[in-house]
Amino acid sequence: MREAGVILFALTSGNLSAQETAEIVIGAWPKMKRLAAQITPPAIFSATRGGEVRRIMR
Repeated sequence: MREAGVILFALTSGNLSAQETAEIVIGAWPKMKRLAAQITPPAIFSATRGGEVRRIMR
């Protein structure tokens, strides 16, 4: 990942339906786009069921 310069967003809530997953991603999308535009890769972010998006690796 480091060499490839990837920005990864991982959904950290398990046992979700496709509908629930889509709702979480759609709700978090604006923040995900903003964060991705502000940082220099590589990076890993966590997105939670509650809508929180935070960086977990630099």
